[in-house]
Amino acid sequence: MSVVSQAEPSNPWTPEQLTAYLRFQLSQMRTQNRHHAFEDLCRDFARQNILTNILPATGPVAGGGDQGRDFETFHTYLANNLGSTGHFVGIAPEETVVFTCTLQVGDIKSKVLGDVASICGQGAPVSRIFSFVEVDVPTSKRHDLIERVSREYRVSLEIIDGTALAEILTQKSNVWIAIQYLNVPTSHIPSQVSGPDWYESEKSRLQTSGNTSHTYGDLENLRTCMRYARGNRELRPDLEFWIKHASPFLSQSFPQDMQDIASYEIVVARLRGQGNMTAADELARRFLKRSLSYSEPSKLENAAVLLMYVQGAWLHGSTRIGKQWIVDYLGRLLQQVNSLITSENDSGRLCELLDTKATLLCSTDLTAIPGENPPSGRYLPVPPLPHSRLVDLLSQGEIALREDVSLLSAEEALQTWLELLKILPRAPLFPVTPLVDHISIRAVYFVHLQGWSSLTRQLDEQVERQAGLSARAESAWKRARSLLDAGRPLAAIPDLELARKNWLTGDNFEKSVVALGTTAEAFKSLGLFYAAKHYFLAAGALASSRDIMAPTTPASLLDAAICDFLAGNWCSFLALLGPGLNSHGEVRGDAENVERWNDFKAALGCLTYVRETSRIIASPEINAYMERSLGLEAPVFEDVNSGPSISETDASSMEQALHADLGQPAFADSGPFRTITWKCQGIYWKVRCKNRRIDVLAAERFAAAAQEICTLFSDVDLVLCPSSVLVEISTVPSLAGEPAQVEPRWLKPTSKGEKRWAIKLTRDEGPYAYDYHAAHAELAGNILAVLSEVSLLPDEKLNEAITKAVTRESLSRIMPHIRYDRAASFIDDESFNGAARRGIRPWGKAGFSEPMVDADILEVNEAGPGYSDIEAEIRCINRYKGFARMLPHTLARLNQESAFQQAVAQLRGKGWKDWHILQALTNLVVNYRNKFTQETIGQATPELVFADEDPSWEAIPPEMVTLDALKESLEFSSAATLRTWGLMPRSPMRPDQFMSLLERRYNYWSADAPHDNPFSGE
Repeated sequence: MSVVSQAEPSNPWTPEQLTAYLRFQLSQMRTQNRHHAFEDLCRDFARQNILTNILPATGPVAGGGDQGRDFETFHTYLANNLGSTGHFVGIAPEETVVFTCTLQVGDIKSKVLGDVASICGQGAPVSRIFSFVEVDVPTSKRHDLIERVSREYRVSLEIIDGTALAEILTQKSNVWIAIQYLNVPTSHIPSQVSGPDWYESEKSRLQTSGNTSHTYGDLENLRTCMRYARGNRELRPDLEFWIKHASPFLSQSFPQDMQDIASYEIVVARLRGQGNMTAADELARRFLKRSLSYSEPSKLENAAVLLMYVQGAWLHGSTRIGKQWIVDYLGRLLQQVNSLITSENDSGRLCELLDTKATLLCSTDLTAIPGENPPSGRYLPVPPLPHSRLVDLLSQGEIALREDVSLLSAEEALQTWLELLKILPRAPLFPVTPLVDHISIRAVYFVHLQGWSSLTRQLDEQVERQAGLSARAESAWKRARSLLDAGRPLAAIPDLELARKNWLTGDNFEKSVVALGTTAEAFKSLGLFYAAKHYFLAAGALASSRDIMAPTTPASLLDAAICDFLAGNWCSFLALLGPGLNSHGEVRGDAENVERWNDFKAALGCLTYVRETSRIIASPEINAYMERSLGLEAPVFEDVNSGPSISETDASSMEQALHADLGQPAFADSGPFRTITWKCQGIYWKVRCKNRRIDVLAAERFAAAAQEICTLFSDVDLVLCPSSVLVEISTVPSLAGEPAQVEPRWLKPTSKGEKRWAIKLTRDEGPYAYDYHAAHAELAGNILAVLSEVSLLPDEKLNEAITKAVTRESLSRIMPHIRYDRAASFIDDESFNGAARRGIRPWGKAGFSEPMVDADILEVNEAGPGYSDIEAEIRCINRYKGFARMLPHTLARLNQESAFQQAVAQLRGKGWKDWHILQALTNLVVNYRNKFTQETIGQATPELVFADEDPSWEAIPPEMVTLDALKESLEFSSAATLRTWGLMPRSPMRPDQFMSLLERRYNYWSADAPHDNPFSGE
């Protein structure tokens, strides 16, 4: 910056000495008859300390009549009553404030009361009056005046006399006012908290000279200082000083560019730095109006950004610019930008204009918020931060965007960016990184839209082309952080994996470790604890591969142990907790400080839960296992408790609480056989093996991979039918250093209807047993075989979906490059202690971790392939038409039967639509007439089933049309209904499973269409 260095102040005064000097100078203002200067001082003081929205109340009322007694009319009206000097007006969010000031000494009581009477005697009501007086007012007299004004005028009065004013002016935030008006030598200013040298140098120069030069360099200095002050809490009181010195650049004697720069910075400083834009409202309006005549993309981008600030100010009640004005202006600016886009031939400028258009489309849709004013208290105040700092905080996860504030058009913004990316090769120097930042912080608004994957892929490719793989990883990381901060871990996982994979080189090694740990947290928040454990252990293994004392190792071990706790695997939790606590004590400083280390505190809280539950179970085997696993006696941890004491909880209520909290039994990983359970995308998974280390590692490897692979299908719909799957895991040796690749074997379903598979996985017998790509392929092949059986997609579409989602690249991204068994290899046979585990039994109700699984992953509730509300209504219309010709005579007969009418009423009461009843009745009638059996049902032809009913055909006896018969008949038709949507049941399923899918994904129980009552009996 072009600032001149200043010497450090010498011989500074004490605060008391400065106060005495200021009090003297205030009295000199009276002696020298500097009434106008005193008013200016008081106005700046009020703006700095009381209310920023202050304008001088001078001049006559402008023309225009009453006009609702707006603010300008109000304060100039006061000028006519009080004179052209001596007062000014501000409007606070909830009240109108008037300020008076006087240098009068004699009869100050009459002067103050006279001013109050003039203010309150006529015109708009006033809430509060501040009276600045140079003469000192004794405390008793001041209180008398305040009480009298309150009693007679119902107005709050504050009196600030010379001594009070002098004392407050010594505060750092006010010293510039004293320097400006009271001739204080800067060498005597007491030392106070300051900014960097360049900041203080520029401030000192202006305080000394009192004048700002008129060059672009001077304006840039002011802008830099203003932005620095608004971004640093301790320096924000300086903003009024900087605004005052920037204001001369608003004069029309300066070039328009300089006026625009000053206008923009002052508006943003008011909003971001002081939390209220009202005092700069008119400045913002003028700036935005001028921008409608501009064609330069950078100027239009400034207008777009400032408009977003104005929208934010409106949402937070920090401006008096009206909602309709903002909405209308946005439409006009969009029209201007679209016009320029249409006529632009230069690729670089076109990219800028398209980016500006997308920025405008990302504006807040104020029309979606009812009323002319935002809901009171709904939106927090604008953070007083510069835009760059705001972006940083968003990317770091310290703050998040609100999802309840919708964008003007997220779809159109996304399409605009895609259009920009098409022409980007013709503008190779267009900076992509700012575009990435803009999209990343708003990722939550776009991630669900068609085209999001294409947009991010193309963006990342451009970033890599311009800046390399590390920059591409950074781009993905920013999106992931934004999505995680918005509570969208499932959507964040692909970008986390992309960041981790591209960082896995050279100087980015530590970032890759962080990405592994963050991905683990994402899986953990989804309730996919085996995938999370895999990633935590992989992060620890990767970090310790370079440094056994890596600072991230304790967190990896402790978090992996917590995953086991949450999954009910308390034997494994204890086995991991010991190494985790040891690493914590060896690597971390102040290791015993529970409050400093959240993972340490959480792990000890889990241990307390385990210990208390074990006390209730009262199993000597469990207590012995705990002591042996930790090498300590459990009572050592008696003083650690993360929640309310459960010492009085009996076994029954503890069991219920455990099931409600975790959805798993305690010590679920004990007993002769290990059973792993979870629910994901409507599938109840159960993985079982012998409870010995080598088999358990294989089973957990399978579970982790299944949870990881399922996230690949968050964007690719396999249409999985809600069902239960049981996978029996065993192990086989490798073949010449390659996975055995044993074909999975389908077994007869269990008596509970569980789909059953026998799967043999290759033993992981050492660090270099086989390539991890081959290990991923073995796991993926087995998992996809299971998923294919419960998918309802036809074979061709199923193969397309799997081919699209599961590739060598996607598997290498979704699964850590460190194999599960290798990451957990430090738990040897002795630590695993299989014999002790087999001697314990799980305690509590079995479950599938449902309370812990995120709703986004627990079930699939999106509309199924081919579904739309319009299509569903059309189908209902056709059903009613078809049933009318297929059942006219049957309905005529049955409608006369009271039992049938009662059945209809009951079914309607249970939520059945009329077409459900007609569907079930049609199935009953057709089967009765044709005497179909399980063997002959396949012979039914459409001509036979859907024929118009002939009155001579055999009538179904009314007593056969019962509630139970109708329910069974409707369930029987569920498979046929699925086929009408293009789905294909691949293996036998229970009708209730089909019905569950139809209900969730095809609105089976809510879809209907207008129709005549078929059961009227007429």
